[in-house]
Amino acid sequence: MDDHIDHEPLDPITRRINHIGCGNSQLATYLVATVMLLCDGQEMLVMSLVSLRLKILWNLSPAAEGTLGSCVFAGVLIGSVCSGSMADKLGRRFTVLVFMSILAVAGLASAIAPSFLWLVFIRTVAGIGLGGTIPTTSTLISEIVPDRLRAIAMLTVGVGFALGESITAMQAMLLDVNVGEHWRWLLALSAFPAFFSLIITLLFLEESPRFLNANGKEKEAMVLLNKMELQNQRSLCCCCCSGKEAPQEPFDDGPEDDTADLLLSKTATTTTTTTTTTTTTTTATSTEPPSDQSCMERNQMTELFEAARPLDTAMVWLIFAIVSAVFYGLIWVFPLTLKEGGGQEDNSGVASKVLYSAMAELPAIVIPIFFIDWIGRKGTMSLFFLICMPIAVACALLAPKLSSPVESNAYFWSVMGLKCTISVVYNVIYVYAAEYVPSKVRGFAIGMGSASARIGGIATPYAMVLLHRSHIALPYWFMVGACTVGLMASLVMVEVGKHMR
Repeated sequence: MDDHIDHEPLDPITRRINHIGCGNSQLATYLVATVMLLCDGQEMLVMSLVSLRLKILWNLSPAAEGTLGSCVFAGVLIGSVCSGSMADKLGRRFTVLVFMSILAVAGLASAIAPSFLWLVFIRTVAGIGLGGTIPTTSTLISEIVPDRLRAIAMLTVGVGFALGESITAMQAMLLDVNVGEHWRWLLALSAFPAFFSLIITLLFLEESPRFLNANGKEKEAMVLLNKMELQNQRSLCCCCCSGKEAPQEPFDDGPEDDTADLLLSKTATTTTTTTTTTTTTTTATSTEPPSDQSCMERNQMTELFEAARPLDTAMVWLIFAIVSAVFYGLIWVFPLTLKEGGGQEDNSGVASKVLYSAMAELPAIVIPIFFIDWIGRKGTMSLFFLICMPIAVACALLAPKLSSPVESNAYFWSVMGLKCTISVVYNVIYVYAAEYVPSKVRGFAIGMGSASARIGGIATPYAMVLLHRSHIALPYWFMVGACTVGLMASLVMVEVGKHMR
């Protein structure tokens, strides 16, 4: 990799985390991040299935139908923006607890919504909780995993999203949401993973040592790193490898063990003193009352654009929006095409094919592992955007011809292929967003990227419903154009190295 970041000397925190390896200390964070993506998969699919019933039960107009899908994205947008500032100022763990509690309570409350307006309001609040939790857990897991395993860890948590979709599709098949009030049970069941994850967070989740060190808490960071090292020496199973077999990378140019701790303390103290002189807002959280939210976000926005090329930040936001529009657009329009297309699928057939389509995301977790360090983050996104384009064209050509069994099967496999390839890009952009900025603005950077994704998600249900009603193939032609723009955006980005800043 030619990026200059790979040639910079590693900071003490990075050397120590690389030395500790991956083991039991990362297990709780990995589990929480996976369950949060499971919740994301459930949230995104459940409303597309429920809306088919509510459209008849509550006599919804196309605008109201689109609002049901967009309200969650609107909430996620709010949560993503707010959580970025909170995570960088008040801590990753505290932010996860706050927003996860919102998600759990609001998710369960949506099952008893008495009317359309109440359902929209409660699902928006649930979206706020989801939007605040996902980017924060992604930030946290990126900061506690060694450099050589970070991309793998961030990619493999994506299994949670596919699992969430699969669980929701199976629940829809068993409950038959198109009968009576069964759709309420589907919404209630979708809230239980959030409660489970909240318990894990309260009992086991730790703060990020990078956050502690960046905010002047060097002693707490050292204590936590020592605790992580002890935990990884125990022979328990973990997300990446067992503690005893965890890779113990030698320090290239730094001391080990107690000497490393001393170097960490001295280096972190010097860094903190310099940071206090130049940007007092970075260390003021422990001694000064926080400023108002808008001022905090303006300061972090300035730091974000100073930490990396503004063009790269703009392209990250654009790619997040594009992959969200294509991915969630596919989730939203696929049941509509099956239900109202030439094939006239029944309810059971729609639910079963939605379940099978969720399986398409599993290869998207494994595939980038073989590419992301070989051709880089930028190269992987460019390659798979390029692959998406002809597959989306095939979907557009086949969607109007579902009455033929051959063409219906071809359409189904084209949707599977498009969902897999765009999921690869979605997974990789999260890795890129975590690595192209330093720790002091990482939470805000990932939060803003996630917020950009939800901007695409907000417009998607409206666009898919309107385009689908104009012509069944139009949503897929829209995806062709979106992938073309995404390819151009990825080509102008700068590649990043795998070492954290």
